[in-house]
Amino acid sequence: MSTLRGTGIKDQLTRQAGRGLFRRAGLNSIQARLTFIALFFIVATALTMGGAGYRFMVQFESERFRDHFSLLASYLAGSAELGVLLGNEQILAALCDGMLKIDDVQWVQIVDRSGNLILRRSHPVPAREWGVAEAPVMSRSLAEGESLYTSAETTVKELGRVAVGYSLGGLDRIKRQFAQRFVFISLLLSLAPVAMYWGLSRAINAPLRDLVAVAKEVSRGHMDVRAAGGSLRESRALAGAINEMLDALETKRRELDEANAAMARQQALAEVGKFSMIVAHEIKNPLAIIKGS
Repeated sequence: MSTLRGTGIKDQLTRQAGRGLFRRAGLNSIQARLTFIALFFIVATALTMGGAGYRFMVQFESERFRDHFSLLASYLAGSAELGVLLGNEQILAALCDGMLKIDDVQWVQIVDRSGNLILRRSHPVPAREWGVAEAPVMSRSLAEGESLYTSAETTVKELGRVAVGYSLGGLDRIKRQFAQRFVFISLLLSLAPVAMYWGLSRAINAPLRDLVAVAKEVSRGHMDVRAAGGSLRESRALAGAINEMLDALETKRRELDEANAAMARQQALAEVGKFSMIVAHEIKNPLAIIKGS
């Protein structure tokens, strides 16, 4: 028995502590709790979807970024075939200088098939972090006695390799832009439904406050007040039931007043009849004495 009593006291203290915590947090009303629940789930969903979308887009753009410079390296390798074949550094220097004019390209390097450096061009202050895209410089030649107008097989030989070093700053800018956009979209997707939930909670809370005000007025004896009901069908149905109850109470109160008035009249008539009997008795006794004498 003492164990059950102790468990009950502990549960009561736990409930009181929970109510105190909700009160201090401002969550002691339907509107606040609905808004908090909506805010929690919507923000969690928006952040989860935003994070997943951000990772997907960053991965996609990273691949596109690398593919872009791989394509530039392949283009440079195809253009550098003649310069590597002839050993003409002027042609290769013009190609490298043109490549350096492209955004995020930091340095360009061309080596022969033995790995010996032929030419290297770079910006004065290259970026700290960069990626490298490489492509082989290939030479295609026809077999002896064949011409371009026949379907002869070509011989492919590697002359060297080109390497393009590119800065990751452009990719970082893309990541920051995506992060800012996803944060903005996530906040927008979070705040719009929360505002809608807040409006719905107000539509629920306002009729309840009106019912509380009506109950207080009725407790003071003002039976002529009625509940408004609000804009929701359920709150209007509840207000209609409360108003019907108040109408019934008013009718019963009026009937009770009428019954009390009728009882008061009957009691007054009974008192008058009793008084008349007493008066008649008091008058009858002297008359009997006088008649007997």
